[in-house]
Amino acid sequence: MKAPLCEICAKTGVLCPSCESKLSKGEITELDVKVSRILYEMAKEHPIIDKITFLRAFQGKRIIVLMVEKGDVGPLVGRGGRIVRELSRKLKKEKVRIVGKREMKQMIQDLIIPARLLGVNVLYLPGGKEKYRVRIPKEDRKKIPAQKEELEKIMREMFSSEFEIRFE
Repeated sequence: MKAPLCEICAKTGVLCPSCESKLSKGEITELDVKVSRILYEMAKEHPIIDKITFLRAFQGKRIIVLMVEKGDVGPLVGRGGRIVRELSRKLKKEKVRIVGKREMKQMIQDLIIPARLLGVNVLYLPGGKEKYRVRIPKEDRKKIPAQKEELEKIMREMFSSEFEIRFE
């Protein structure tokens, strides 16, 4: 398995100087470390996890979003969602979302499922800044997997840009 941590750090639970440096510089977070360790543990029972590439983890109040390579979503979810449910229990979160690294619009769609995505607009603000507006149908307001503010925070961290969710 490829992860933000080296294999030795994930297995032993002690960070080497290289991984410690990544953590102190902000290249990885404590959550990335925790998820990497849990995935390495789970790989003993679920060998399919050894083939995935885990990139980053993002946390809200009740949801954790794991970013993996595009083709690794299915194996990490597991047959009937078994692996992702086990991961959810180990992380003590209600929901764990697996998002494959692709274009922004597709990643946002994966994040908000089962709600539908009408579109993503770019707003150009004074000073050369950009803000993205994620448009979701009003009738899908109750279908989003977390609170609007939580999802906006996660998107902000995922893409290093400002986001606003609007129900139309």
